[in-house]
Amino acid sequence: MSHGLRFPLALFPFQCSTQEFFLIVSTLSRLDSEIQALVPVIHSHVKSPLLQNTLLEIPELLSPVKHYLKILNEEAAKTGDKTQLFKDLTDFPVIRKKKEEILDVLSKIQLHLLEIRKQIRNPSAEYVTVSGQEFLVEVKNSHISCVPSDWVMVSSTKAVSRFHSPFIIENYRNLSQLREQLVLDCGAEWLRFLDHFSEHYHPVSKAIGHLATIDCLFSLAQVAKQGDYCRPVVKDNHQEIIIKNGRHPVIDVLLGEQDQYVPNTTNLSRDGERVMIITGPNMGGKSSYIKQVALITVMAQIGSYVPAEESTIGVVDGIFTR
Repeated sequence: MSHGLRFPLALFPFQCSTQEFFLIVSTLSRLDSEIQALVPVIHSHVKSPLLQNTLLEIPELLSPVKHYLKILNEEAAKTGDKTQLFKDLTDFPVIRKKKEEILDVLSKIQLHLLEIRKQIRNPSAEYVTVSGQEFLVEVKNSHISCVPSDWVMVSSTKAVSRFHSPFIIENYRNLSQLREQLVLDCGAEWLRFLDHFSEHYHPVSKAIGHLATIDCLFSLAQVAKQGDYCRPVVKDNHQEIIIKNGRHPVIDVLLGEQDQYVPNTTNLSRDGERVMIITGPNMGGKSSYIKQVALITVMAQIGSYVPAEESTIGVVDGIFTR
């Protein structure tokens, strides 16, 4: 079975979005910190070897997670912006080089603004962005005679016209290509980042399994604290199901205190009564009674307290209802 699961599990990281990944690692990192803070209490107060070992092993298993969390930019991860995803680009030279090239082009375009101001005789001229078009030079129509003949008009209104100079056209095209390549490079680096994280898949998966175990044990403890539940006796070599005033655990909760579930007693054994014939009208509770016995049997065998006054259950290897 483990061999059959290996392939899809290995693919899992590659199907993870930045939002999902950040949520996972930030949650695991917080759990790691909280459990580490409880280590002294775990040593002194937790008596169960299973629970103690499970809790103490989690921080060690999750130790790589914080490293990956520190690399990520939280806002970029939450918005899915891979171009701003990594805080420190030391380990991402491809992205760093592409961003340096983009900054170089932007610097050239900004310096070109000084020349533009001279050409249109407007010392306060600035670039504008309209409908996604960047680095537009906006000139009032009354001063359009100042615009060089080789400039290209991009858009206009009744009051102004907007232009790109030949220099801007060339560098803007280059800038767009660099930005597109940056997106592709960041996507590739993200996949490599996930691939690197997948090397820690098994310890992280084991830690999550430990957390699931703890969640289950705490849930069983919460059930055991209820005053109307009892600790069942489970007998390995006795074929019997003895339940005194048992209740269906789900229906009992749904009905609440206003309309209590009517308890039922069951007494079945190999050497005594082995079969019961249950009759009654529709909606009389026949199925609920059968499922009540099945659920109490399952709960007893997983180590849970059960909704009954007393209960003795023999180990069973199958439960069938219809």
